Amino acid sequence: GSGLVGSEMCIRDRAIDSLPSAICWFTEEGTVKLCNLQMYRLFRMLAGRDLQMYTEICTALEDCPEGNTNSRQIGVIRLSGERQTYLFPDGSVWKYSRKEIAASDGRCYIEAMFSNVTGLYEKHLELRRQTEQLKLISRELKKLSEHVLELTRESEILAAKTRLHDRIGCLLYTSDAADDGE
Repeated sequence: GSGLVGSEMCIRDRAIDSLPSAICWFTEEGTVKLCNLQMYRLFRMLAGRDLQMYTEICTALEDCPEGNTNSRQIGVIRLSGERQTYLFPDGSVWKYSRKEIAASDGRCYIEAMFSNVTGLYEKHLELRRQTEQLKLISRELKKLSEHVLELTRESEILAAKTRLHDRIGCLLYTSDAADDGE
């Protein structure tokens, strides 16, 4: 056993259940050693059953279809372009990670964890939308800039033609005046 008495186990379980992450530790053989309620809840959404073995998480995640927030798929979706990140039917976004942990008694455990990254993912989407808007604005500004350059050239050509016209007119007037004076 773990050497914990009933009340200590209860406190430990409540502490683990209060974690915002979904977390589960598995033995080297892959059976559940300790798991919090959040992991059980997520796994039920993911696979439709209770979690018993580590391989069940691996299989369930591999079976997730790839998509994005606009996908009309039912169930959990592996977000394309995002590493180990999954969109759940309730709209929450979770990033999966796993690592091996060596205990003080020499035994190895597998820690499987989902971290809630919903807020971060929503900010990422908002940044992507803003970037697209900025690209649109940039293209419009470039068109406007080219139009302004074109108008400036036309305006300069018109001003030059007007000056030339005025000079020719002035020369003709001076020439007519000189002819009248003879």
